[in-house]
Amino acid sequence: LETMNFFQKQRVGIGKLLKEELTLAGQIEIAKQELAQCFDFNSNCLYSEVDDCNLKFIDCVALKRFMAKCGLVLNSTKVMTIIRRWDLDADAKLSKHEFLEAITP
Repeated sequence: LETMNFFQKQRVGIGKLLKEELTLAGQIEIAKQELAQCFDFNSNCLYSEVDDCNLKFIDCVALKRFMAKCGLVLNSTKVMTIIRRWDLDADAKLSKHEFLEAITP
């Protein structure tokens, strides 16, 4: 009976986690659509703005610097959280393709 209760708690917990993931994904998609609808939005220009040293990738330092320009001063751990979510090949940096995938609907 205790084992059954343990597994039931796990199912409820994972269900809650998945529900939160889906809610967040929906909110992110709405934000992407709103960004894309801005009359002067240009994803390539935005990429160049973030990759301001023209390294052909965005790392934690570049993203942190860009966010500070936007008034969002975050520590490196928070910035790396964003990099990890968007980094498709797990190299701790964002290629142009990965960045564009992350910001466009």
